[in-house]
Amino acid sequence: MIYLIDMRINAKKKRPWSPEPKPQQTGRKDDHSKFYNSRAWRKDAKAFLDKHPLCAECSQEGKVTPATVSDHTKPIRLGGDPWSWENRQALCTHHHAVKSGKERHEIERGRG
Repeated sequence: MIYLIDMRINAKKKRPWSPEPKPQQTGRKDDHSKFYNSRAWRKDAKAFLDKHPLCAECSQEGKVTPATVSDHTKPIRLGGDPWSWENRQALCTHHHAVKSGKERHEIERGRG
């Protein structure tokens, strides 16, 4: 006799003794996660990266690095058009992190 066990039964079960998880704090005033997680954005960002496969910053440094992020040059929170390809640049993970860090620092200093 074969017994089938469904492991998904306990996966979503609410445990009253467990505290509710806190939402992730990003430090951002405007949360655009719904936009960035949308199917339309993922499809458009992939099309942009297919057309612009190399990191723009690395190219200026004379390096050849694959781009992994479709980055808004003017952030959406500052009025940048989220869908315009003219408002985007292809960046590698490193350069996107550097740019995001600078923007975050400017926000904290009250300049953004």
